[in-house]
Amino acid sequence: LKFDSKKEAEYYLKLKAKEMKFKKFENLKKTKHIWLKNEKNLNFDQKHKLDNMLNESSLKTAIAYKLKLEFDNLWTVPKFHVEEILDIWKNRANQTEIQPLLNFVNTIDNNYRGIINAIKMLINNGISEGINSKIQAAKTKARGYPNFENFKNMVYFLGRDFQFRFHTF
Repeated sequence: LKFDSKKEAEYYLKLKAKEMKFKKFENLKKTKHIWLKNEKNLNFDQKHKLDNMLNESSLKTAIAYKLKLEFDNLWTVPKFHVEEILDIWKNRANQTEIQPLLNFVNTIDNNYRGIINAIKMLINNGISEGINSKIQAAKTKARGYPNFENFKNMVYFLGRDFQFRFHTF
């Protein structure tokens, strides 16, 4: 190859480098939904493609996916092992040096006690989300009411059929 100027040569090298970078990730094309779907909901072809990608352990996406599956399993371990296993998981995630995972580990560290308690007690925020949904509906229906008292009454009215079931220990 001959170039008329240094600038042309640099431009060519940049294009080639970019092309090589994209070829490296060619096998990731059209796989977004495979990574996001629950493994049991994948069809045969998707499972086969996922298995092939997971076997290529150098792929950061595969490493992150494996760690995601391990994290999901935290809800199935005995209560007395949760902290130990979470700490092992955090160390493994830190070793990957994948920035989104590092951010997630930082979030876990900032909310450690709450996360441990939620896993041990098998608590989720479904009830809170349901109540919030009712309040948002009340807000929509209460538009135009002249005062807060009417809004509050609408929340009570829409929440009249709540049935709270609390954990017994």
